[in-house]
Order: sequence, then structure tokens, then C-alpha cells
Amino acid sequence: MTFFATRKNDYFMMHTPQTITYNFSATRRMHYQWSPLQQANRKEIPLNIQSWLSETGSITTRLKKLGALTVEVLFDRWDKATPKERKKLKLDTHTRVRVREVILRLNGTPVIYARSIIPATVLKGQWRRLTNIGDRPLGNFLFKNGHMCRGNIEITKLPAESFPHLEEAVWARRSVFSRYGHGVLVNEAFFPTITLF
Repeated sequence: MTFFATRKNDYFMMHTPQTITYNFSATRRMHYQWSPLQQANRKEIPLNIQSWLSETGSITTRLKKLGALTVEVLFDRWDKATPKERKKLKLDTHTRVRVREVILRLNGTPVIYARSIIPATVLKGQWRRLTNIGDRPLGNFLFKNGHMCRGNIEITKLPAESFPHLEEAVWARRSVFSRYGHGVLVNEAFFPTITLF
């Protein structure tokens, strides 16, 4: 789906016509300079986005407290990780990965784009279910299954052209959730509309 945006009260209101197509090719690669959250210049990050970037708990749980959360699955199948994703997870070129891309919506409004890389090596024990969660939140699964370790949060500022429905840059973060094998890489881009809630 491609969203068409109009500005109202300084916020983007999303309109979703019947026949539209997503085009997140630039963001899908996430080929930008990532920096540790601790080294970020907080003055460059909008105050109403900072707490989302630094959230150490479950984003899913936080969103559910703000409204009705739904997950729109854009892509969820075996595919190739990008070179930067392979480097982050220390994967060789032959490791199979499950690529999952979703839009998280609050009360129907898109607020987060997420891209997750799930190597075949992590599909052990309860984590075997990761390839079959459908439109349920991935974060809900990761945080409800114990013995999970989360790596450091890294952030980046994605250029405005990354998302066709926005006219401004978007802040994003990534981190690795580990229990088996190489771990799961989760990228999250926060749309300006998240500040409406």
C-alpha cells in the first residue's frame, strides 16, 4: 500500500485508497549509517520521538496501551538479507533467512514500519513459531518468551524519500534479539503519526 498524506494541524493524516501499492524499496535495504543510541545527539531528535527510540521494553505492549493495534503484513517469506544485515548478524552468504516486513497501525493509522531478519539458525525450541505468526506482533512473541537477550540499540535518520507518503525524514532504530544462533535483527521506523497518540 502507498499512503497519500495531507497536512492537518501540523500532522500527517493517512488516506488509503482502494487500489494502492507499497513502495518501500529504499527503506527495505536500511542501507544507512547506524550509530549507538548512547552516542546520539539528542538535540537532533524530536522530543516526542526520543522515548520511542530509547524504549527498552516491548513496543507492542506500549502501543496496545495507546489504542487498537493491528499488524499489516507486507512481506513474510524466505529471502535474502542485505550485506549490512548479514554483517550485523554475522551471517555468511549461504545462511537462509526469513524476511518479515509489516506496518503497525494504531486505530487504523500507520505508525511504524518494521523489517525483521530471522535466520534459519534461530528456529529452535519455541522460536520455531517465528515463521508462522501471521498478523500477530513479532515483538509480542519475543518479549513473552524468556531467556532472550537484547543487544544495543542503534539509530539512524532515514531520508524523506524513504517513504512515499511522507515529506520529512524518519527516525529508525535496530537491535538484535538473541536466544539461539545468530539472533533476530529488528528494524523499526517511526512515522510522525506516532506522536498523535
